[in-house]
Amino acid sequence: MKTLKHTNLKGKFLKLIFAFIIFNSNVVNAQTAEVEPNENKAQATPVTVTGTGTGASIATGTTTGSASTAGATSIDYFKLTFPVATAGIYENIITISSSTAGHTISIRGLSQSVFGIGTADASAQVSNTTALGNVPARSVKFYSFGKGEQLYVRISGTASTTAAYNLNWTRTAVSPIVGPVLTAQLTDNVTWTTLGQTIVDTDIWIYDSNFNPIPGFGNDDDLAPNGTTKLTRQYPSYGTYYVAIGRYNLANNLASPADDRYRNENVLDFPGAVVSSSLTSPIDLDLAYYLNANTPTPLSVNGGATPNGYPVAFVQFTLTSPCVSINLQGNGNNIVSGSNTTATTNKTDFGSVVKISSTTFTYTIQNTGTTTLNVGAITITGANPGDFTVTTAPAATVAANSSTTFVVKFKPLALGARSAVINLASDGCTNPYTFAVSGNGINRPPVTPSN
Repeated sequence: MKTLKHTNLKGKFLKLIFAFIIFNSNVVNAQTAEVEPNENKAQATPVTVTGTGTGASIATGTTTGSASTAGATSIDYFKLTFPVATAGIYENIITISSSTAGHTISIRGLSQSVFGIGTADASAQVSNTTALGNVPARSVKFYSFGKGEQLYVRISGTASTTAAYNLNWTRTAVSPIVGPVLTAQLTDNVTWTTLGQTIVDTDIWIYDSNFNPIPGFGNDDDLAPNGTTKLTRQYPSYGTYYVAIGRYNLANNLASPADDRYRNENVLDFPGAVVSSSLTSPIDLDLAYYLNANTPTPLSVNGGATPNGYPVAFVQFTLTSPCVSINLQGNGNNIVSGSNTTATTNKTDFGSVVKISSTTFTYTIQNTGTTTLNVGAITITGANPGDFTVTTAPAATVAANSSTTFVVKFKPLALGARSAVINLASDGCTNPYTFAVSGNGINRPPVTPSN
C-alpha cells in the first residue's frame, strides 16, 4: 500500500512539473528558437510574431559567421509573420541583443532589373553599427500597415559572437503628414517631385486609402540630375492617397514602372511592408506637387530634416472632383437655391387652382460649368408635399453649357394656402438645389346661368 501511495504521489508530482513547463512555454511562446538548417529562404525558420511590439524578443539563435552551409558559422534566416493591427501606418524596429556584440541583421528581398523582378536573394536593408535617432545600434527598420506583413531577415555573426542573440521587436504608430486637397479631373496629371526641393537622392511610391501601393505609381530617378524624383500620373478615382518618400532605395514588393530611369534596386518578397535602404541622417525629404503644367507648390516634410535612420515619410493627400456650376430657372428667370419665397415671375408660385383640378409648370436645369453635370433624384418635402408631383423627370446627364427640364404638377388636396420644397440632387456645386413652391386651393366658382 505504501509503495502504491508513493507511486501515485510521484505521478502527480511529475504531472505538476509537466503542467508548469507547458504553462511557461506558452508564456514565452512569442520567442521562437532557430531550427537548423536555416541558411536560406527555403529553410528559413518560421516565426509567428505575437504581441503588440513592446520590445520583447521574438526569435533567438546562435551564429559565429556568415557561411551558407550548415554549422556553427552559418547564417540564420527567419520568415517573420507579424500580427494584424488596426489599419494605419506603423514604424517597426528589430534590434539584435546579445552579450557578445558583432551580429549583423538584414531585411531580405529579391533582385530587380529592367526586365522585372528576379528570383535571386538580395538585401533590402542592412543593420547599422551605431545608434541613429530612434534606431538603436544593430537594428533594421521597416514600415507596415497592420496587414499581417511578412519579411525575411538574415543574421550573420563573427568569430567573437559566441553567445546567443535575441531579435527584439518594437512597433509604433506613425501619423502621416497632412498634405493638400487637390481638386482635379481624373484626366488631369498630378505630379509629385523633389526637383528644386532637396539634393538628396529620393524615391517615392503612391499608396491608396487602404495603404496598398498602386502598381506603376513609383519613381526613383527622373531624367533630372542628383537622383531627383518626379512622378506624374492620372489617378484612378477620387479619395485619399499617401505619398511614401524616402532616400533610395524605397522598396515594397512591386516592380519599378517602365518610365523610372533607374530600375535596378531590390524589392521585398511579400506585400505590405516598405523599407528604405539608406541609413544616412538627417535627410531632407522635402517635395512639391502640381496639377498639369501649373507652378509647383512646395511641401515641407518633417521640417525638411528627418533625424532617424532608415526614414520613410508619409504624406496624406486627397483628390476631389471639381463641382459643376448649376442654375435653375422658371419662366426664364433664375430661382435661387435655398429660397423660401415664391413668385409668379419664376413660376414658383402656382397661383389659385380649383381643388381636384391641377396645373403644371416647367423648370430648366442649366449646366453653366465646363464638365458634365450628373442629375440625381428630385424629392418633395415641406408642409404639403402630396400636392406637388414631378410628372416629367430631367435627363440624367447634362453636357457643359447645356440644359434639361422637368415638370411639376400642382393639384391642391385641400382649400387654402399650400406649400412644399423641391429638392434636386446632383454633383453640382449646389447640392441639393432647393427652392420653395406654393399655390392656393379654391372651390369651383359658381356657375352663372345664361339668359
